[in-house]
Amino acid sequence: MHLLCYFFTVCFTISGTSLLQARLEHWDWRAVDLNAITLPSIMGTSVSEYQVSGAHNCPHSNWAHWEGKKIHNGRPTIQGNDWSGSACNFWHSCYQDIALIKQLGCNSFRFSIEWSNIEPQEGQFCQEAINHYRDFCVGLRHAGIEPMITLHHFTHPHWFEQKGGFANAENIHYFVRFCERVFTQLSSQVTLWCTINEIGPFVFQGYIQGVFPPGLSGDLWTALNVMRTMMQAHCAVYKALKALPGGDKAQIGLVHQYLTIESHTTSYMQPALQMLGTYAAGATLWSMWASLVPKTTKFRTSWALGVAALGALNPVERIPAWFMTYIFNDALMHFLKTGTVFPFIPGLRLTIADGRDCCDFIGLNFYSRVVIESRLIAYVLSGGVGECAFPHCRQGELMTDMEYGVCPEGLYAAIKDMSQFGKPIYITENGVADKHDDIRALWIKRYLYAVSKALADGYDVRGYYYWSLMDNFEWDRGYGQRFGLYEVDRITQQRRLRHSAQCYAEAIERQR
Repeated sequence: MHLLCYFFTVCFTISGTSLLQARLEHWDWRAVDLNAITLPSIMGTSVSEYQVSGAHNCPHSNWAHWEGKKIHNGRPTIQGNDWSGSACNFWHSCYQDIALIKQLGCNSFRFSIEWSNIEPQEGQFCQEAINHYRDFCVGLRHAGIEPMITLHHFTHPHWFEQKGGFANAENIHYFVRFCERVFTQLSSQVTLWCTINEIGPFVFQGYIQGVFPPGLSGDLWTALNVMRTMMQAHCAVYKALKALPGGDKAQIGLVHQYLTIESHTTSYMQPALQMLGTYAAGATLWSMWASLVPKTTKFRTSWALGVAALGALNPVERIPAWFMTYIFNDALMHFLKTGTVFPFIPGLRLTIADGRDCCDFIGLNFYSRVVIESRLIAYVLSGGVGECAFPHCRQGELMTDMEYGVCPEGLYAAIKDMSQFGKPIYITENGVADKHDDIRALWIKRYLYAVSKALADGYDVRGYYYWSLMDNFEWDRGYGQRFGLYEVDRITQQRRLRHSAQCYAEAIERQR
């Protein structure tokens, strides 16, 4: 009984944590003038090199090797058996694509440096690739567009992966060496630098879900160790670049995807009522169980209360929501606040000297928050057919092509929360997967309103970058998700401005 009580205490604690997540404001959009907004001085759009250039142009990347497997754990490595190929062929068309950025009225562009093209073999640096990026930065500058560089956006050389990647803290110096080489050659053209993009998703997808390289599933200890090492790597790069000539003028930050996962059930009453239905449907099973357990009122009462509590807590929703929120969001937030990694996990706890100060700004990636809904009763009664829990959205929200709804109030809440660190904020990614282009205009208008409201309320938002400039290779999802302001014909490589993108261009124009 002590063990049973302990279990339910833990469940109540987890559930309570979930319920105590900040409740979002709900704005009355009928009373909002979406044209009367103020935007940051920097307005741009984003891409990552591998997603727009593909395996053909980045052949030494861990992702090119990963895609080459075709099958992983008996399933297609990329959904739909897709293959990145040349993607948008951005490696060769980037100079012409500057005109696309300019057409939108953007004055900044965020892109990533492909480490595997700079250092395809360990210790062998390709000056031609470095010159390619330097010339591109010069071209952006000539067009009045400020470059923002990301040094690690999910990809690195295959040789680095073979050494264990970020699972081995001894490998940090390889990443620092690469960053120093790039910074030394490009710092005259670039002021804004992002060290690492989205540690949480990188770790979750690669070491827990197994859909990113190296493809490990459920390896929680390695996942947490990789998170720890990547936080160390960020701090090491920050300090190294600041010590180089020009480092004092550079603005260097870490990009964090602010992502919370919530349980669909927001009150205890709903799952409790669901549990009553479970009792009615499972009366026969209850009778069978009652005939097997000791015939003591105390035990039966305790068991019944325990089951009722378990149903009211709805752990199928709440425990995954709590766990994934910690991995995706809370662990890194705690590090940014304290400089300490995993303070309560023996063997992983680490305090990094001056860790809190290793950011000149925070890069905030925000799309929405994920809501998990469980249909446990239907799942059990169907004999395990379908899914026990799946992403959903709140009543009244529009669902996007990805597993989340349109939630601009969440962007405002994220800005508010990230402001606790006292650093300027750049919204480095925000966009919507919308292949039919029927909600993107609404998304742009409402999310820009959220940014405007944050500015009006005194939060230090310096820039906004829509994700993405063009449709791209969406990692394990392949080409099924369309985020681009420009639609790309992958056969002809022609770019076409989407109708909804006019909203973004017009919003920028009104600020000039």
